[in-house]
Amino acid sequence: MGSAGAQVRTQRQLTPMIPMSDLRILCSPAEAPALTQALSSSGQRFILRHPEDGQPCDAQVAFVSRDITGASTKFQITPETARYYEAMRHAPDLRWVHVHSAGADREIYQSLHARGVAITTSQGASDAVVAQTAIGGVLAAENLGGGAFEIVDLSVQRSGGGFASFVRKFGQHDRFMRRFFDRTGHRYERFNYFGEWHSHPSFPALPSVVDGKQMQLLLREPDQKVNFLVLLVVKAEKCGIEASAHAFARGMRPMRVPLSGDVLARERGKAGGRRAVVQERLALARESIKLVR
Repeated sequence: MGSAGAQVRTQRQLTPMIPMSDLRILCSPAEAPALTQALSSSGQRFILRHPEDGQPCDAQVAFVSRDITGASTKFQITPETARYYEAMRHAPDLRWVHVHSAGADREIYQSLHARGVAITTSQGASDAVVAQTAIGGVLAAENLGGGAFEIVDLSVQRSGGGFASFVRKFGQHDRFMRRFFDRTGHRYERFNYFGEWHSHPSFPALPSVVDGKQMQLLLREPDQKVNFLVLLVVKAEKCGIEASAHAFARGMRPMRVPLSGDVLARERGKAGGRRAVVQERLALARESIKLVR
């Protein structure tokens, strides 16, 4: 656990910038006329691309329209859909993919997201549960001894998240930790900052490549006194909450740690009758969640 001087700092995330000249967009021939009409009045120069067998794809943006998905499912992909998936997978300059549907939990989107590609969806495209907004915060834990820790409180930030990203705001969580220290009598060896948590609304509850890099950055902060941090990633499912916890230490690979306790309790809200957004505090403190190394 950290000392009194340990502070929680903001995770910084840069928004991908795409050059203003000759924007290269991967799309289907069927959608080309509509995209041309929509973009012609924007002043943005663009080139529309379509998959070419055996040729690398230089697209920076991809629009996955309904005709590309066609009859494909998560588990059965038609050859025509596979052509577009492979084009995106082997497009080194790809920075952004927009999907016609409301959700994006297929393997291709998870893979692209893991390498830093922004994924957006079309809200309201169907009556199914649509993409959610990521929320998150910091974890505060009690050192139980013997290598066991219990999460006793956590902060919740509902703004600053998107479909595939979450940027923590320093001020809110710094105030949370100060109140936590006051409440626990500033017994830093027993009660202290434990790590981070956030939701993955449309991706598996596992740390992404970006998550791992950000945890290592936190560990390398000059005033960071802890020797390890834990990242808890959660995802709302119909049956409850899917969750995973990983411990990060300087110069070491992340280690998955088991969760015990009822962490599946949650509350869900509706925004405009269409967006299911994870709300409240995931009941983590109340349900005595334990992380055992």
